Amino acid sequence: MDAVHQHFFISDPTGGSVVVTDYGGQVVGQITSEPGAAGLALSYDSGTLYVALPNADAISAIDTSALAETARYKTGPGTAPLHPAVAGGKVWFGYGTATQGNIGSLDLSGADPVVTLGQEGSSHGFYSAPLLASSPADPGELVAGVEGQSPVELQVYDVSSGTAASKAYAWDRAATPAISWTWPSRRTTRTS
Repeated sequence: MDAVHQHFFISDPTGGSVVVTDYGGQVVGQITSEPGAAGLALSYDSGTLYVALPNADAISAIDTSALAETARYKTGPGTAPLHPAVAGGKVWFGYGTATQGNIGSLDLSGADPVVTLGQEGSSHGFYSAPLLASSPADPGELVAGVEGQSPVELQVYDVSSGTAASKAYAWDRAATPAISWTWPSRRTTRTS
């Protein structure tokens, strides 16, 4: 949801597009040629929409005023990026297939875009491309987990330094309400 322009963005992976509606549900635009568009992340200023393009091994940037693609950034062969999130001054994305899930980042702060893969950085790993979430309220934090995975597994990262440093890890060992949390900086484990 883009509150500045009062738009909703809807990815259409089958049609390879992003559909744009107003708050009333009326279609106001469509960005085409977005192969497999399967994840969206809005910049904090609402000026750019980042679209994961797993069928093109890329992330595209959409100008939210013009409703047009302004750039496309390659993430590497076979990465099939999913679930972008904006945090720590970068665009983060999940990637990888069965038993090979990981996190990558796209840094657009310099003259040339820089993609860094393999940022999951813990011994836990992810079964597949993790779903990522972030919030403007805490722009240095990134949360990752795999949808539908059992046992449930979540990881919180501090990305304020530009790399993903594990901050907390939760794993529901027995698929029960008890969840184990690990804070590496404190070297403690709590079960609640």
